[in-house]
Amino acid sequence: MKKISIAVTCFLGAICSTAFAENNDWYAEAAYGVSNVTDLSYDLKYTPGFARLTVGKVVAENWAIEGLLTQGVTSSTIAYSSYTNIKTKTNTGYGFAVRPFMKVTDNLELYGRVGWMQNNLNSKILYASNGATYSSTDFSWSQYLGSVGVAYKINQNFSATLDYTSFSKRGDATVTQTAIGVRYNF
Repeated sequence: MKKISIAVTCFLGAICSTAFAENNDWYAEAAYGVSNVTDLSYDLKYTPGFARLTVGKVVAENWAIEGLLTQGVTSSTIAYSSYTNIKTKTNTGYGFAVRPFMKVTDNLELYGRVGWMQNNLNSKILYASNGATYSSTDFSWSQYLGSVGVAYKINQNFSATLDYTSFSKRGDATVTQTAIGVRYNF
């Protein structure tokens, strides 16, 4: 948690120090999405929701660097057997990425993300009869990510975004995310 606090403080400090400068190419994006986690060894699928804050800076024509912070906001419960359920939620995560982008029109941009992310998924096995917790496990992933997305410019400062992210496979699990958000250009 200390590393996340330091990273958030650095990003917010950088934004605040340049927010009022002209043509500084900084942006922030807030998004809501769903993680699709598949445990291939047990054929289980979880879909917890998350919120993501992205802060970035355009560093060259058609290239930006970004810092990402995610927080789980909804859990996913699946029936594992007739007497147990598994409840999962994504915990706080952080990462960084390079974002190449291309303007298709004045209002439409296609982009990708290539980077790294640290995150974990907390799973609790619950008795279906009384809701008591049987055990709790964390599935952590420190994975490379690849993403494709589209941004539609609403006005000079705001854009609507939609993206799909795929993480590198880890063991017997795969993770993808789909998110919709709003980007603000400073």
